[in-house]
Amino acid sequence: MFLAGRGEEGLKAAAAQIAAAGGRARPGVIDALDEPAVEAYLRPVAQEAGRIDIEFNATGPRAGEYATPTPAAGRPADLFMVPVTTTLTSDYITARAAARQMVNQGTGVIMFLTGSPARPHAPAVTAMGAAFGAIENLTRTMAIEPGPRRRQGRLPPHRADPGLAHKPGERRTPRPDDGASQQITGSLPQPWLRARCCTPLQPPPTPREPPSSRHPIQHR
Repeated sequence: MFLAGRGEEGLKAAAAQIAAAGGRARPGVIDALDEPAVEAYLRPVAQEAGRIDIEFNATGPRAGEYATPTPAAGRPADLFMVPVTTTLTSDYITARAAARQMVNQGTGVIMFLTGSPARPHAPAVTAMGAAFGAIENLTRTMAIEPGPRRRQGRLPPHRADPGLAHKPGERRTPRPDDGASQQITGSLPQPWLRARCCTPLQPPPTPREPPSSRHPIQHR
């Protein structure tokens, strides 16, 4: 695993935790908002590792940096744009750089992380909600656009995800499920590049058992 971020100490600590769990991780100091630096970082990674299997970016601001929880009427435009210029922009830069490598290698997975504000359910989430909504749109776009560039024969049919199989030319996005998380996947006929958006949601309430099933009423 290759870890990249701006804080060297945090990267070293994360790499040590991975190593303690039996994995291998190499930290590298990089700013996900620096597009040329991201491109320059990924090229040697792809060469050394042979390919890039999964790309995931977790860059984002702290809540106080975009004035949460401030209603839209009281939030200045510059603070509203903070999640867009950090989370959304870094997602685009890193996903684009990874996609360029994945197009050449003929396979890959790009992961995005959003949250329930993408579908507003409470006040004072306009800034991050707008960024999350845009990221979910970006998820579908990244799954659709590189598809036609797939080189025939690079992904054997038996390795294709059966959940993504559909008719040639048909674009498909599964409906959100009702569980604690949702996964949105878009693809073209040969689903060699998958872009997945994992959105934490609150699990549905557990139905309560009727009182009679737990404490039977005894008639005397």
